[in-house]
Amino acid sequence: MLLLTPICAFLLGRPRPLPPADLRFVLPFENSTFDPAKATTVSDGWLLAALFEGLTRLDPISLEPIPGVARSFDLSEDGRTYSFHLSGESRWSDGAPVTADDFLHAWSRVLAPETGCAFRNLLRDLEPNNALSAPDPLTFVVRLRRPCSYFPSLAAHFCLLPVRRDLVEAHRDSWTRPDHLISNGPYRLALHRIRDRVRLVRNEHYARADQVALGVIDALVVESPNTALNLYLTGAVDWVNGAPPAAVPELRKRPDVRINPVLATNFLRFNVTRPPLDDARVRRAIGLALDRQALCEYVYRSGEVPARALVPPSLPGYAGPDLPEAGPEAARRLLAEAGFPGGEGFPEMELLHAAQDSARNVAQAIADGLRRRLSIRLRPVPQEFKVYIHSTQNLKYQISLGMWIGDYLDPSTFLDLFRSGSGGNRTGWSHSGYDQLLLAAAGSLSSSGRMALLKEAESLLLEQGPIAPICHRGQVNLVSPRVVGFTTNLLDLHPLDQLRTRP
Repeated sequence: MLLLTPICAFLLGRPRPLPPADLRFVLPFENSTFDPAKATTVSDGWLLAALFEGLTRLDPISLEPIPGVARSFDLSEDGRTYSFHLSGESRWSDGAPVTADDFLHAWSRVLAPETGCAFRNLLRDLEPNNALSAPDPLTFVVRLRRPCSYFPSLAAHFCLLPVRRDLVEAHRDSWTRPDHLISNGPYRLALHRIRDRVRLVRNEHYARADQVALGVIDALVVESPNTALNLYLTGAVDWVNGAPPAAVPELRKRPDVRINPVLATNFLRFNVTRPPLDDARVRRAIGLALDRQALCEYVYRSGEVPARALVPPSLPGYAGPDLPEAGPEAARRLLAEAGFPGGEGFPEMELLHAAQDSARNVAQAIADGLRRRLSIRLRPVPQEFKVYIHSTQNLKYQISLGMWIGDYLDPSTFLDLFRSGSGGNRTGWSHSGYDQLLLAAAGSLSSSGRMALLKEAESLLLEQGPIAPICHRGQVNLVSPRVVGFTTNLLDLHPLDQLRTRP
């Protein structure tokens, strides 16, 4: 009996086996929170879209806004006031009705500086005073300073999902625990095991519960792309978003592998408060010296295309700035002008990245390329994902790898990121001229005039160089033939409630 004690202790310390899920997919990172106003990552967004439903949703095929909790909306003649009419059918997972006050509370939290919402800037066009109101339980009114044609799409963003006031007040920071969380989406949170999985179960009180086919979904936290691929190939998971770059050429031959362009850009992010990165010539030199073609072809390898602008060319209706040719000669001239001829005297700098094999390979390839082309040294520094996010948010880095996925089909979803005061800026860069161009574009009633102003803003951003675009992203999805209803789109949006599985 004493001999069995260590074994028994080990077994008792293991999590209980769970009944099998109807669908299993991989989260590439541990989600940071279940609080819509504090969420920041793609993993957060996937889970929040399953747990909650906003005023609108985005159709996964057309990416146009469609009814969510709001069955319709009215727009005033001046284009500045939206009145969203709730269907009255939406229920929280405890059976209570979803009301306009739930949205009033949620959006007010986003606007409150103490909440620290990274996407607070999405509501920048609201009237300064009395912008939000709930005149009755089924009407939510939003008043804007200027017209915003894409506002119904913006209302689908995960930071603007409804939140129960009584939960937040009763439980404060612990209101998102599985035993406390009450949600209004197609699923509810049944289990959250750190570094293991999130289990979602169908919310029987959801307004369209009869259309939700999958009863139980497991999102497994697997940060290694190689491990995720092995899980998929052995049938342990049904869907993996992403693949090890080295495996992509062979994976392309499989019918269950889908590769498509997405509205996303990878870039180098510079902390402009740290010398010599406070000199735009240094930042531009580094950007000009990047061998983007080689990075796409030999390192990323997932359908990426070289990027010298921030906004992807796949975005409909927008033509970005015309850029001069890049290359090492121009880069070396700029570096010399900044006082570092031939890289002489340039300090070794850290290149921060998330501690994933794919990011590590990209960082090392960039460091090797800049050593050859500019004779400067970057030292790749990996950090666990949550620490990496904290470091970039607090400017505790010199250069870092960055990436942005568009939230809606408009250039502003990228360009507003670097507006002064934006929670996603994370560079220390601020430029009044850039801010004014974005402000003028937001107030323009002419579509062509607005796009021209945005193009001018992007030109200024690239000239100042707080970032250096690397590539416009492609996306690999490994989808089991047993999964039905999976669609590819520019936003890499895949609503879980629209998926089915074959036996």
